[in-house]
Amino acid sequence: MSKVSKTNQVLVYVVLLSYTAIIMVPMLWMFFSSVKDEADLVANPIGIPRTWHWDNYIAAWKASNMAQYFLNSVFIIVIVHVVCIGSASMIAFALSRFEFKGSRFWYTFFLAGLVVPVHAVIIPVYDIAIRLSTLNNHFYLSLVYSAFLLPLSMVIIYSFMAGIPHEIEESAVMDGCGPWGIYARLLVPMSREGFISAMILTGLNVWNDILLPLVLLNRQEMKTVSVGLLQFRAEHQSLPTELIAAGFIAMVPLLVLYGFLQERIVKGLTMGAVKG
Repeated sequence: MSKVSKTNQVLVYVVLLSYTAIIMVPMLWMFFSSVKDEADLVANPIGIPRTWHWDNYIAAWKASNMAQYFLNSVFIIVIVHVVCIGSASMIAFALSRFEFKGSRFWYTFFLAGLVVPVHAVIIPVYDIAIRLSTLNNHFYLSLVYSAFLLPLSMVIIYSFMAGIPHEIEESAVMDGCGPWGIYARLLVPMSREGFISAMILTGLNVWNDILLPLVLLNRQEMKTVSVGLLQFRAEHQSLPTELIAAGFIAMVPLLVLYGFLQERIVKGLTMGAVKG
């Protein structure tokens, strides 16, 4: 290995380690702070706890009504996956496997949806909810999420389906397989990585979003994790350790999910990029 190559490799490691530290240090601080008492947090804000107060998590879980918020968020994510991923996969199937007039226009149309922020249409979305009496309705919120996340999901799944050779599809047709059979038995299994990537990204968007549930859900028992944390922060500012513990609890599912599926996420996105 040449001297230049070794220098480049060292620089790459330095950059990666620096990036890892930027991510890990705040997470470690958050974890350590969550198991301190208030006095220890003030006297020792960045160090390891002198006494580990695991009961902060129990207190935060009970005081924040986190169990109900978790169920609400998971319920919404499930509906979004069914509606959004199902619709996106069918659209991707039609646009990637059939040549018809206007197919490129419709692909560009959905692609343009990626640049439309939800903030730009939050007033019409709220107005529609008022007119349809769908405030505090998880199904309406899920449909709104599905509409905004549909372009992203479609583009990811499209890139996988478009990369599948047509010869495989032709063989299936010769065996008597129709369009729905090709979609369900052939393209969906072969695009599994794309489906997983789309599901993870849509789930993360729903879990982390605060604007839509804050506007469309105002009943206590209907709120999601993000809105529940915001309310818990307003009500428990005098208990910073429990507040940090509640935030860490909300972050744990994302860490576990990414820890188990990081290879699939990276593989799905990179393979989709190459195939697209």
